[in-house]
Amino acid sequence: MDTQITDFDSRLNKLEKAYADNYAATGKFPVSQQVEYTPEIKSKVGEMAPFYRFLESKGCIQGTDSSYVGFYVESNTNTAAFMDELDEIPDHGPATYTEVTKKMSTVATGIEVSMMAQMGNNTLDYLSKQIENGYVNITNILDKTLLEGLGTAASKDFKGFANEVTTNVKDNSTNKITENIINDMIEDIVDDNKGTPDAIITNYTVARQLRDIIYDYYRFNDKVDVGIGFRVNTFEAENGQQLPIIIDPNMTSNQMFIVDSSTIQLKQLMAPTLFTDLPTNILGYRQAIATFITSQNIAEFQNGLIKNIGTTTPSG
Repeated sequence: MDTQITDFDSRLNKLEKAYADNYAATGKFPVSQQVEYTPEIKSKVGEMAPFYRFLESKGCIQGTDSSYVGFYVESNTNTAAFMDELDEIPDHGPATYTEVTKKMSTVATGIEVSMMAQMGNNTLDYLSKQIENGYVNITNILDKTLLEGLGTAASKDFKGFANEVTTNVKDNSTNKITENIINDMIEDIVDDNKGTPDAIITNYTVARQLRDIIYDYYRFNDKVDVGIGFRVNTFEAENGQQLPIIIDPNMTSNQMFIVDSSTIQLKQLMAPTLFTDLPTNILGYRQAIATFITSQNIAEFQNGLIKNIGTTTPSG
């Protein structure tokens, strides 16, 4: 604890010095403002970071006032049984919740534009363009982390879906995906674990195989709007539920996530915010966009992961 306090004091002193140096040079302190969420940026984020946008559209991002936040992680228990009218209440395993405390992760990107580039160009506002690109970069790395984050001290991020889901995991042994494998996974999630999956997340390689599976249903299944800026195809499960298929370019391996978004919580201390008038000794503009955020899957057993999807046609 003493080491953490010393480290915090050191960083605070550096920040205070940077502010003081900037004030002495410019007569003003750094200014912050939330990035404007224009329709153009929203559309671009939807294309480049669709899982993040999907969770955002589902209301999974919650504001908080603390840099340390708690999540209540549910254990997989069954607490109900039928009984006769005068029977004793049956024994059961009560639902348990484990409190998990996490510190916010920081995501930031720097913006530096020379004064000549900004002042001497009448056709392109370099600074505004860099701010827009910075916001897209921030959400892009958040999307990748939500998919495959490691949550280690070295990576400085939080665990993503691929490393949090451990109960319903299927190794496809480099075989192509099949309709039966997907339906079996959905059955495990719904029947055994009482999950309510509402999306399939995968990459382009696996999506091409999915297209072959659902091709015959195209004329029956309409594309759906899931709040990410465009409409997507769906996979119809055996119970008639249509799961939107979201193709995410940030998924680096051939996997398929069957997602129950109600189990994923993101807590955010600061929305993506633009900091201007940062200390600088260059002839230019130095700014930054940053956010403080972390995530937890509070019921991973209500989700499914199919990994190592390949190109081999399974026998039988």
